[in-house]
Amino acid sequence: MIGALMGALGGLIFALMLGSDPGSDGARGFDWLLARVGQLFALLALSVPGFALLGWLLVRRVFSSQERMFQQLLASGVPVPTDPPDLSSADRWPAILVTVSMLIIGGLVLAAVAFLG
Repeated sequence: MIGALMGALGGLIFALMLGSDPGSDGARGFDWLLARVGQLFALLALSVPGFALLGWLLVRRVFSSQERMFQQLLASGVPVPTDPPDLSSADRWPAILVTVSMLIIGGLVLAAVAFLG
């Protein structure tokens, strides 16, 4: 279910990015607005379910392969760990670097949108 929600969110973002047309010139009356809303609804109707299905299928495939490997490990006699693994700072650095990089890139994107319009 989470894969379908993530895919639907991706489809929504895709449709909004594809549907925005800030560079169009000409008259912008009520007819133009109806045409733009119709195009946006068509994009939403196609992209949100499509991306949701894609996300659901991919998450289902990954989960089933991981579950199959886990069941094979259990069948071979590997005991289930009772305690979580002890993580050192060396184990946490990749996640910290990815998080910091993501925040920097997100901040730069927001700054570009705010300052450049």
